[in-house]
Amino acid sequence: MAKINKNIVPFSSYITQELKNIIDFLTEREEITKVVFIKKAIRHFLTGNKIIDGRIMIQRGEPNYISRNALLTSYINVEQKKELEDIAWSQGATFSEALYQALLEYSMKMITINDTGFQIRRK
Repeated sequence: MAKINKNIVPFSSYITQELKNIIDFLTEREEITKVVFIKKAIRHFLTGNKIIDGRIMIQRGEPNYISRNALLTSYINVEQKKELEDIAWSQGATFSEALYQALLEYSMKMITINDTGFQIRRK
């Protein structure tokens, strides 16, 4: 019988399709699961400056709003979720906005370290 970890909880959040594609690419390239990628992204964010970019917090309907329409579902460590919620609250943001910032920063770091196989296509 599989061991159930009570320190892990499910979550869902919306991110941009482009970021979802990058996460899919990086998890495949790095040969890690999405859960591990998210855990590393949050850890990286929590050891960094913990600042949520104001552009991420622009409200829907406002000019320059970043449309996040790709659903991301996974599992997160309870402590990491609480820390993200606290940081978000202190900056007037939501958990989803803090998570988006963490995923964005970590993805950029991983691409900067190794851009092998990564291609940007202009529309």
